[in-house]
Amino acid sequence: MSCIKVLSPQLSNMIAAGEVLERPASAVKELVENSIDAGADRIIVEISDGGKTLIKVTDNGSGMTKEDAKNCFLRHATSKISKEADLEEIATLGFRGEALASIAAVSKVTLETRTKDSIEGTRIVIKAGEIEDISEIGCNVGTSITIEDLFFNTPVRMKFLKSDNTEAGYITEIMEKLIIARPDISFLYIKNKKECLYSAGDNNEFSNLLNIYSHDICENLIKIDYESGFIKIKGYVGNEKILRNNRKNQIFFVNGRVVKNKIFYSAVDEALKEKVMVSKYPFIILSIEIDPKEVDVNVHPTKAEIKFSDDRVIYNHIYSAVYNSHKVAGMEDKAPAIEKEPEQTGESFSFIPENNAFLKKAEPEEVKASKKEYNESFDVVDTPKFEALVPKVKEPSAHYGKETSEADKGETFTLSLKKTEDTKSCDKPEQVLTAETEKKVEAVKDYKIIGQIFSSYIIIEKGDTMYLLDQHAAHERLLFDKLKNEFEKKELVTQKLLIPCTVKLSPVELETVSENTEVFSGLGFDIDFFSGNEIIVRELPLGISTSELSDIIIEIIDIIRDNKKSLITYKQEKALHTLACKSAIKANMSFSGMEIAKLVEDVLKLQDANTCPHGRPIFVAYPKKEIEKQFKRIT
Repeated sequence: MSCIKVLSPQLSNMIAAGEVLERPASAVKELVENSIDAGADRIIVEISDGGKTLIKVTDNGSGMTKEDAKNCFLRHATSKISKEADLEEIATLGFRGEALASIAAVSKVTLETRTKDSIEGTRIVIKAGEIEDISEIGCNVGTSITIEDLFFNTPVRMKFLKSDNTEAGYITEIMEKLIIARPDISFLYIKNKKECLYSAGDNNEFSNLLNIYSHDICENLIKIDYESGFIKIKGYVGNEKILRNNRKNQIFFVNGRVVKNKIFYSAVDEALKEKVMVSKYPFIILSIEIDPKEVDVNVHPTKAEIKFSDDRVIYNHIYSAVYNSHKVAGMEDKAPAIEKEPEQTGESFSFIPENNAFLKKAEPEEVKASKKEYNESFDVVDTPKFEALVPKVKEPSAHYGKETSEADKGETFTLSLKKTEDTKSCDKPEQVLTAETEKKVEAVKDYKIIGQIFSSYIIIEKGDTMYLLDQHAAHERLLFDKLKNEFEKKELVTQKLLIPCTVKLSPVELETVSENTEVFSGLGFDIDFFSGNEIIVRELPLGISTSELSDIIIEIIDIIRDNKKSLITYKQEKALHTLACKSAIKANMSFSGMEIAKLVEDVLKLQDANTCPHGRPIFVAYPKKEIEKQFKRIT
């Protein structure tokens, strides 16, 4: 008995649909690409319920004759290629002739089309791959395809679709990329009967970017315009102010096709390795025009991946285009300070005791008195011989990071936090080491703070070991532990804004916020939705600067999108990492001796926490023996 069976055309089409149509967004992509290949310069995309119940794509392209309209639903029927040689230089977005057959096999499809040479148009209705009606109608030149109840006869595929908002988000991503890729085409994207995206089709690339991204992003873009031999590369690369935690804002087009290739990512990473912080990714949009003969687009069912005849040549050109872009090359040679210093708002940073109103609002005379009392509480050791090597450490100031006058700047000194015999007890809140604090640090009080170097690291001597403390990583750890404790107890401290802040998001980002309001409210954000793609933030976690609010919101969105299957509490904990990082003192910032002492004291009380929430070490240890080996004192 034979076990081999020839599949029916209907069943084979349904199987093919599983490869070509992963979700409604795949159908939208295939239909719009067909419209582009038909020469359309106006395309309207309408969806309902995430594309599950309705997808309609209307264009003003060349249209089809009645015969072509019937044949376009046959498997492997295409106007794009006719002979083997055509595969070597494919210039169209579609070419296999699988999309319409696959879509028709798993939905109800209505096609209306007319060519400019025809008086009448053609209407075809197909359900589950079977033609139900063919008729002549009056319609505009071009093609309109309506898909209803996608996957109605494949419940397994329907089962694995996400929520309506999530599926709509995938479609929005497709439309954003198409708008960026083709500024010469006017797109109108309507979601649930509301206009979501529009482009004028006036060839204004930057205007299209402004339709999708915020002004904060667009004003930090650097234009790329590169040409060499057989290749042209155009686009935009972001500067160090708009780095992201993932590659979602790295988009590449090859001959108008949105594609992925590891070569692109590697070339960009290498070109910007001295400009970009580790684990961060630059914003980049590149459009590559190349001879079709050098590209193989027939390597992926959805044509999302491609191959080149010579990967190394492509790599070198992309590297050169990005590296030599006029403003990127003009940036400072040193690694950029990714995390900019917060604006001075008169607020003290949280490693100073919160009840210390004196330190937060002290007048100059009081600061002077506090400084005197502070110095009397410690051994102050002058080190004149090493003055040129040890950086200056500022005297206590009323606010962290605030510059003091030249007259108030102190000389180099070494602090010993070991209590001296003549230290007087003091109940004032500004006393750094109170009797209670002394008991808590009994086991770790025998250390010395040597000073701060590069405005980023604190040198500590303890026993026979020298430690370098990363001030940002250390403060980030302290803040994260505090935020997590408050979050778990549902006691997260927030602040209401006198003037609410607006944040512009892309449509996809807005969808993410809309779907995850519980995540944001749990973190202390009070968010309302405004017109267009803007949100209004009325309340936010204490210590967050409004100048960084946009970056923080977008980073939390990225966290949510990267952890879609995770629990809400996990997403919120990852978001707390971002809040701690943004609120922490930054590298390249000098601060006072009192503040250094308090930071070190708090860090040394941490138990089993030697890294910041992102995994970077807080301390680096240098044993005395290793240092002496470097100076050839011992072997």
